[in-house]
Amino acid sequence: MKNVFSLFIAMFLCFTSMSSQSVAQLDSSARGTEFWITFPPNVHILNNPLDQLADSLFLFVVSDQEANVTVEFTNFYGETSSESFTVPANGVGVFQKRWYGYELVGGQNSSINSEVELPIQLGQPAPQHFVVTSDVPVLVYGMSQAVYSTDAFLAIPKRHLGRHHVLLTYESDSEFRVDTTTTRIFDNRMPSQFAVLATEDSTEVSMQLTTNDSFFDSDSIVVQLNKGESYLVQANMAIRSDFSGSVVRSTKPISVFTGHQRAYVPSSIVREIHEITESNEFLESNLTRDYLLEQSPSLKHLGTEYVVGTYVAPRDMQVLNGTDDTDKVRVVAVYDNTTVSVNGTDVALLNTGDMYEQQLTRGLHIQGTQPIHVGALKKSSSHFINNSITSGRDTVYGDPFLVYTADVQQWDTAYTVYNTQALPQLDVPDPEAYPYQYIQVTGTRE
Repeated sequence: MKNVFSLFIAMFLCFTSMSSQSVAQLDSSARGTEFWITFPPNVHILNNPLDQLADSLFLFVVSDQEANVTVEFTNFYGETSSESFTVPANGVGVFQKRWYGYELVGGQNSSINSEVELPIQLGQPAPQHFVVTSDVPVLVYGMSQAVYSTDAFLAIPKRHLGRHHVLLTYESDSEFRVDTTTTRIFDNRMPSQFAVLATEDSTEVSMQLTTNDSFFDSDSIVVQLNKGESYLVQANMAIRSDFSGSVVRSTKPISVFTGHQRAYVPSSIVREIHEITESNEFLESNLTRDYLLEQSPSLKHLGTEYVVGTYVAPRDMQVLNGTDDTDKVRVVAVYDNTTVSVNGTDVALLNTGDMYEQQLTRGLHIQGTQPIHVGALKKSSSHFINNSITSGRDTVYGDPFLVYTADVQQWDTAYTVYNTQALPQLDVPDPEAYPYQYIQVTGTRE
């Protein structure tokens, strides 16, 4: 059996009130000359005018040679514009566009305290999307930055897009409570979600969902899309619904983006802490949650062997007593009768779309008898230590995030890594949005 060691390649960033993560599996297969990207909804809490400037969608273009890059972008109204720039050799080009009108619009409120809400786009094609083209192969990261909720992903080039996807997301938050003492309403509901983007005209997309969507209240959707049209699906939040295991098929290659609008990880911690504290006030002020976003690989890029290392814990972090407060790893089966083993021991027999989840407290060597989809989740941080709330907002750093893991057949011997750094919260005199950054290198040895 292989022993797992962790030097720290799935990269993540931790910071006070925001978090951003992007995969560092940056081998040549991730390079390309054309990328198709859309952004599912984030949550924008705009308490002051400066926040409105900070919340943005970013594209980071990384190249080891000089690259001439063009970004075409289409907004809510179908208006298309473009910007061109040159990325220097061994450099990074940064494209930024304010989120409003360019992010897909879901059924849950995306903008709090400001902005006129645009009509929701569930159940219909939407024009918002970005296309990145380059004259030489480049790497592209996408990032949706909000003041209190941020995540990033490594974009998959068009040449690697596919027509068959099995999704790995995270379950919806369904917590809605009324404080019996103050009658204050605590609405923490946020959905599991995904979006597809057509790269060619006359693309039929069929979605067999593991839970009903919030618009049609159906577990089966078929839609016709033309080139550049996105389609957003959000889960029904009446229950702890989760799109993990949903199957998306298309007649032509598509881009698929998965995750959660703003998640607590693990989701059960909300209920468990409420039982401990008997107060909902804790949920808003002392437990971090975050936007989760990844681009989903198609089935042809999934494998049978994965290694997942443990994550660095934010400083002063402790497990909350009486809760399932740990990082998680999820495994989704692509085919029926798939046996999953962890560190040499069989742990589950899964059919298509079935999921196995366990705590991520040590390095894991995960194998499937057939291709599987593997993702790891960093847990929420808190100011709740030894069953009491700590003082100060700077006690603990870090928000949850989701990372898809590449199978070992895609590993390489050399990588180029870029840790995203974007605008800080503009009313805070910190020159960097993300003060703590980590690189994780995970490997095996016999």
